Amino acid sequence: MKFSSDLAEQLYGETPDEQSGSVEELGWFGLFKKEQAILTEDSQGFVDVEQFSTETDLNECWELLALSTTV
Repeated sequence: MKFSSDLAEQLYGETPDEQSGSVEELGWFGLFKKEQAILTEDSQGFVDVEQFSTETDLNECWELLALSTTV
């Protein structure tokens, strides 16, 4: 694994509240509500995290990601 930050590495070891996608396709996404963050992993093992300043922004982004991985 190649982690973009300490937070990405920490969250990778935890169970997300929700998850979507697959590393074999568009990528895997994990939603962490408490941290207001979305963790991503791609097919090459890169793990990144994005934190959001508001719950609304987090939920909007999550809904788009979840829709894009179920098409």
